[in-house]
Amino acid sequence: MGVNYQLIKERRLELGLTQRQVVAKVKELSGGLGQSGYVRIEQGDLNRSKYLPYICQALGIKLSEIDSNIDNSIEDDVERIFSQIQPLSATQQIEIAKKILENLKT
Repeated sequence: MGVNYQLIKERRLELGLTQRQVVAKVKELSGGLGQSGYVRIEQGDLNRSKYLPYICQALGIKLSEIDSNIDNSIEDDVERIFSQIQPLSATQQIEIAKKILENLKT
C-alpha cells in the first residue's frame, strides 16, 4: 500500500494545526520544506518525501503509522538514530545516512 497521506492531514486536523504551522515545525527539525511541498505531500502528489520522518515527528506519530513499508520492529532503532542526528547539520546527517546505506548493501 505504501504511504497513507490522508493520515497526515487527519492528524494535523486532530491537533488543530494549520499546514503553515506544520511546515514551520518541520523547518525547525530539518531546515527545509516549503508550504507548496507540504501541500503536495498531504495531497499524495509526491511518491516519497525525505521529509516524512520530520512530518511524523512534528505531528507526534510514528512513521510506520503512515507508511506500510516501514517494519515496526526496526522503527524504534530508526527513531533513536533520528533523534541523535537531528542536532547535526544537514551535511553531517547526509554523511551518516550514506554510511548507513553503504553498510546495508554489504
